[in-house]
Amino acid sequence: MDDIIHLLDQYGYVILFLSLMLELIALPIPTEPLMSYVGFLTYQHQMNVILSVLSAAFGSFCGMSVAYWIGFKLGYPFFNKHGAKIHMGPERLKRMEGLFHRYGSQFLLITCFIPGVRHLSGYFAGISRMTYRRFSIFSGIGVLIWTGSFIGLGHLLGPQYDLIERSIKKYMVLIVALIVLVAVAVYLVKRHLESIKWFIVKSAKMIYSSYKIRFRQKLLITSVVVLFIVFVSVSVGLIQDYFAHDFGDFNRIFLLVFWKIFSKNDALYMDDVLMLASPYALMTVMAGTLIFISLKSADRDLEIWISAILVVGGITYIEGMRKLFAWIGSEFHWTITGVPAFPNDELILAVIVYGFCAFIISRHVAGHLFKLFMLILVLWILCVLGLSGIFFSIQPPSGIIAGYMFGAVWLSFMVLILEIWRLIRWNVRRRN
Repeated sequence: MDDIIHLLDQYGYVILFLSLMLELIALPIPTEPLMSYVGFLTYQHQMNVILSVLSAAFGSFCGMSVAYWIGFKLGYPFFNKHGAKIHMGPERLKRMEGLFHRYGSQFLLITCFIPGVRHLSGYFAGISRMTYRRFSIFSGIGVLIWTGSFIGLGHLLGPQYDLIERSIKKYMVLIVALIVLVAVAVYLVKRHLESIKWFIVKSAKMIYSSYKIRFRQKLLITSVVVLFIVFVSVSVGLIQDYFAHDFGDFNRIFLLVFWKIFSKNDALYMDDVLMLASPYALMTVMAGTLIFISLKSADRDLEIWISAILVVGGITYIEGMRKLFAWIGSEFHWTITGVPAFPNDELILAVIVYGFCAFIISRHVAGHLFKLFMLILVLWILCVLGLSGIFFSIQPPSGIIAGYMFGAVWLSFMVLILEIWRLIRWNVRRRN
């Protein structure tokens, strides 16, 4: 790697082009750290960022094209027989074949982000006789996104470009797993759409005929249960990472990018945003929610009680979280120095109040566009509140994320209680 960097300092774009081309043909060149370093050179104005991305992308595309034509000319029988000598044995070929059959040429858009897979994708695209026109379109877009991402991050991070390599090693497995899960979900829905429709219709008929309860409400309760489990799981993971000191690199990278986007001149705007999380603003939102419940809800007594429990219990929940963290730290002798309290108390309360307000209004308004508007509005408010908290160093980015998650845990729990209670009352009224 040091030799390549030395050559890069001397010959710039030519070495960048050749390194990416040879790596995509299958030579073991650490291209992610190399592109991050190129981003640092663009930060120092020693290289041009646009020319660097184009050189890296064109080199990658040429490398994948060479691999494509090798695979196209030699074919499956050759690699099945001799591929093991160059790490392309029958097992790897079968895995790649399965990926291409499932996801098609669109898979080329993300292959470069997956180490070990990007080296084989060009070969297998040729072996599978994909048309070169289709291959060139999707692989060209993929390498442009890939090279632009790493060089761009290196440019933004500047002298701390080396953080990218450490973060990739730490989070790549998680990122790849997430990509695979999303791809599998899309594939299953796409392939079994008719079966899924049939299952939903049959389930709906069964619910209506056998259990005699409202399908939409049961579906809502099921969805909230799933969300609650997800939020709890993520929150537990955040707690573990917090006490394991695993947020350092993430916070540094986020802050470096953050301060490239925002400047101290935005202080007045950010200060106004913080007003949205003030006690007066939250009390106003809750008062408006209670007025709306009184005017629109048929279960106004139930929803008013839940609103009271939501706020009072939410404050108790926040205090309990703070004591829990203090207890964990003292019990296991885990200490965090120089970091504000975790998570962000104000943001937790804002998530609870704004989220509940949006849910109640959406619950009693028929217009889908208005529901979508409320969702976008609340997400925007919570997003800018988080950014303002980072701007004024109230919390590091990890604390802001934790605030979102812990607030979502309490909010989803209270919505779940509300809807179960509402369903019980409906069944009681129906029997009477």
